[in-house]
Amino acid sequence: MTTEPRQVLVIDDDQLARLEIARCVEQQGHMTTLAEHGGQGLELLRSRHFDLVLLDLVMPEVDGFEVLRQMKEDAELRSVPVIVITAVGEAENMAKCMEMGADSHLSKPVDPNLLGGHIKAIFQ
Repeated sequence: MTTEPRQVLVIDDDQLARLEIARCVEQQGHMTTLAEHGGQGLELLRSRHFDLVLLDLVMPEVDGFEVLRQMKEDAELRSVPVIVITAVGEAENMAKCMEMGADSHLSKPVDPNLLGGHIKAIFQ
């Protein structure tokens, strides 16, 4: 069964991580848009449709917690699934993200197979 390509927004201030995550998503046949920080990610979310957001937590200025908070408070954005991807794998941060409405979470460095499984589960 072939699924149509989905629009995925990758928000991460680490360029290498951002590109690696995008490569994994594109290998699954989806299209990616990249944001270098939370503020840019929020601008993109408010101007275009995305089917999924892959969100880093620790970023300068507007961090992932703030992006997630604003998404879940916005009637237009609250239904967009979010997978939090972070190097800061503290259990309390992950629990907080899930309480705030994230759909899933992964630790960096990201295992491409694990990321692929999470994305497939979101799109089923």
